[in-house]
Amino acid sequence: MKKQFSMLTRLTLSCILFLLMLLCVWHSNKHLAATTPLATPLTYLKPSGWYYILDATRANTFISQAGNRSGQFGLKFVGGGSGNFGIMQPDLKTVPGRTYTFSAYIRVVNAPSVTVRLGFWNEYLNQEGEIKNSNFSGTQDWTRISLTTTTPGLITDPKNEFPLLEIVGLTTGTVYVNSIQLHTSVIKNVGVD
Repeated sequence: MKKQFSMLTRLTLSCILFLLMLLCVWHSNKHLAATTPLATPLTYLKPSGWYYILDATRANTFISQAGNRSGQFGLKFVGGGSGNFGIMQPDLKTVPGRTYTFSAYIRVVNAPSVTVRLGFWNEYLNQEGEIKNSNFSGTQDWTRISLTTTTPGLITDPKNEFPLLEIVGLTTGTVYVNSIQLHTSVIKNVGVD
């Protein structure tokens, strides 16, 4: 009986230690997420809710303190390869028939002629929605680009448009993006500030 009790005690203590270890790991991850506001459980390299498109990867498109205009972090695109990178946020849906302004601040460093494409993907029609092209080259300080549009469709449409941002032709150099906003009458920060 004493041997069974001792074994049960060791098993109980092992379970308690395991639970304490899990609690410590959870607490340290909670602290990390609290100190890096754009972090997500899956990756600490891209803004929450945004997805890579074109040739964007963790290696060439990531959060950086070096690229911040305001706040703590900015988004950094590092040139190379095809030079075509992008991000989209399909979880942020617009409402048909409403007017939206989508804007971002762009900074270009030692880049060839690049085009920043700011706009929307029409999920209902599975095609590009309204897109604004802005051209940059060389080194340029922070410039705000924006697009104001009324989203198409009927209020009863099950899907509508969501924001996307593309960098085209960035074979060398760097493009920084900061203060991305989508707003109607109330400004909503959508993840990079």
